Amino acid sequence: MKTRQIWTVVTVATACVVAATAPRGGSAIAQTVTTPAAGPPAAHGAYPSAAFDDTGRLWVTWIDGQHVEVASSSDRGRTFSAPTRVTIEPEEIDATGDARLKVAIGTGGEIYIAWTRRGARPFTGDIRFARSMDAGQSFSIPQTVNDDDLQTGHRFESLGVNDRGELFMAWVDKRDLEAALAVDEPYDGAALYYTWSTDGGATFAPNRKIKDHVCECCRIALAFDEDGWPVMVWREVLDGSIRDHGIVRFLDRDRFTEIGRVAVDGWRIDGCPHHGPGLARDVDGAFHAVWLTGFGPQGAGAFYARTTADGLTFTEPMRVGTLTTLGHADIEAVGRHIVIAWKERVKPSATAVHVMESEDAGRSWSETRGHADHRHLGPPAAHLRWRARHAHVAHGTRGSSRAPVGHAATTNQWSVRNSQCGRRTTALVRERVRSKR
Repeated sequence: MKTRQIWTVVTVATACVVAATAPRGGSAIAQTVTTPAAGPPAAHGAYPSAAFDDTGRLWVTWIDGQHVEVASSSDRGRTFSAPTRVTIEPEEIDATGDARLKVAIGTGGEIYIAWTRRGARPFTGDIRFARSMDAGQSFSIPQTVNDDDLQTGHRFESLGVNDRGELFMAWVDKRDLEAALAVDEPYDGAALYYTWSTDGGATFAPNRKIKDHVCECCRIALAFDEDGWPVMVWREVLDGSIRDHGIVRFLDRDRFTEIGRVAVDGWRIDGCPHHGPGLARDVDGAFHAVWLTGFGPQGAGAFYARTTADGLTFTEPMRVGTLTTLGHADIEAVGRHIVIAWKERVKPSATAVHVMESEDAGRSWSETRGHADHRHLGPPAAHLRWRARHAHVAHGTRGSSRAPVGHAATTNQWSVRNSQCGRRTTALVRERVRSKR
């Protein structure tokens, strides 16, 4: 058996995305009902994330009030199972700005979910984790992954699984800021910490630090190299509060390269812009990155670059979109087919999601396709659509769709936008289908 990656779905995680109907009352760990629901139409779901397993089943997790829930679809989002509650006890969940829930699928079909539990003080929290070993029917009791027992910031986690089934997590951590404050020393930003699990999330290794002085509120982009070792891109806090992006490649579980730099933008800002990067690896092992900057040699905006032969330096940045691009760009690679999605302002009170593609690993690019156009994203492609007030998953091309971004003979639509909510992020989800050799 081998895994064949065959299509890309565009999603946008928003502050008010509707993800699924949530059960009320009953057991804290529910059983999944196999009767499909007609999409997730609830008005109280938020901050969804999605991933495909190796059978092509789509898993979506979201927040319902003080709980994390999950549901699945065997028909690429046309219908969904009844949701399963992940959290046993209610807890305050921190999913604002560039943060959202994370879901990853293990090599044996395990469902892994991570999130941040909000702390008592502003900008504090704990990294939480739960797993399902029975195809999403039930979940383990959530555990806290950060091991310092400090009431400080542990947020903006990234979660991934390599081909050996090992879990890797990295997050923004302020334990070193607390230590500096205790002795009246200056400390900019936060630190970047990580951990591994080699037993399917039953236990995690002690937390270890990659570096100090990273941006406090920007997401971390995570991918794996051909040997299964993590590669990460994040926003730095360099001398003078320069908020450019760094990159690191792991050599094994606890050794990694020197920190590289994606681009020399020189954006000086005394605060976090809440715009994290995106990262993907193509079939040849090259990494492709997208990011937003408020200043640089080509001005402000979203940009793209790919790694050169050494895997740590990047090509000259290429502008993504126009000067009105609002960022929150994401990128995905399937073979040498690269897809970038981002938000762009189309009028003073409205934004649209735009898409561009490369069929030759980023060497040339299609014309940008936007809110009034159609663009094929790979066989079969996905429609991207949004509605005012509520977002949901549907199929077909009729209904309240305002902006189909991609289409094919068989389509589904992921409603992803709420124009009356706060910050929004764009994400690309790659389907993995297991096929016989």
